[in-house]
Amino acid sequence: MAPWAMKSCNVLLLLLREQEGAHLVEFEVEETRQNFSKRPVVQMQVAEPLGVLVSLTLEVVQINDLSALEVSSQLLKTRGAHSFTLSLDLSPAVLCVAVRNKLMLFCWGDSGFT
Repeated sequence: MAPWAMKSCNVLLLLLREQEGAHLVEFEVEETRQNFSKRPVVQMQVAEPLGVLVSLTLEVVQINDLSALEVSSQLLKTRGAHSFTLSLDLSPAVLCVAVRNKLMLFCWGDSGFT
């Protein structure tokens, strides 16, 4: 089945366990979220200082609340986007989205990215 033919996208929340003195890292599935997105997810990035998860689907960039993974907003101007980058080093944080042949910049504010 082609990835764009999937009906929904699920998310696994993983717990990272590092063993001291060993070069092994273990992951344990802590929780599974069904139907995270109706479209396949192309790219994701956690912005822990902002408390959000930024994801790019085949349709649009969406912002999810990190604690509950509920959609807090969708950036509708990003329809047709193919990638993004998030800079948390700047104040305020800046989200740069590549849409067709242009770059769109969004700054983090009180109400999210604008």
